[in-house]
Amino acid sequence: MSIFTTLKNNLANFFTLGNLASGFFGIVAAMQGNEDRALVAIFICLILDFFDGFVARLTNSTSSIGKDLDSLADAVSFGVLPGIMIFNLLPENFAWVAVLVPVFSVWRLAKFNHDTRSSAYFYGLPTPANALCIAGFYWDKVFDGSTITKQFENFEWLVIIYVIISSLLLISNVKMLSNKISNFSLKKYFPHILVLIVAIFSIYYYLVFGLSLAIISYVLISIIITFVPSKTSSS
Repeated sequence: MSIFTTLKNNLANFFTLGNLASGFFGIVAAMQGNEDRALVAIFICLILDFFDGFVARLTNSTSSIGKDLDSLADAVSFGVLPGIMIFNLLPENFAWVAVLVPVFSVWRLAKFNHDTRSSAYFYGLPTPANALCIAGFYWDKVFDGSTITKQFENFEWLVIIYVIISSLLLISNVKMLSNKISNFSLKKYFPHILVLIVAIFSIYYYLVFGLSLAIISYVLISIIITFVPSKTSSS
């Protein structure tokens, strides 16, 4: 096997390992109180996580090793790192709640690796989406403070409630909208468009915290399209 072939077959894995490395440095930054660097790190993780799958499909180099590497990297970047962010947000008496983020994220990743159901949906809340929502909370509390944190004195309780609900959603069988699009039609992908519209307006008005609102709307819309049809059909 030539060097070129080896590089081609492992190119996606380099992106995955970059995701892991960025997650590690984000953890170090968060533990040292460098909140801005921790946020930059988690966004780099999200970008690299997107591109590792894209590159794997582009180079036709998907493999079981690559799948395992991806899950291990995500456990660090979208489990441990956002867990430490939550730990930093909560008062000492409730900081233990933060452990739910890595524990349930790893559980979700293990389930995902053995899920043979249709890829038209995600089953359970994806870990990158959960991490993105937590990053929005983290930004608003640490830097901005112009939205939820100024309207609610007990912001920490909002964070705790979110962590508990999102932890359960991570390992649930609730169908979540997938980013895989084929045979596009307005009717079929109206929920995706609605999520995109909410995301655009949320980010426009609330900047980084708008990402949290966008993820929450994504979850709510996904839950609605999961349960409303079955309820309608049974009546």
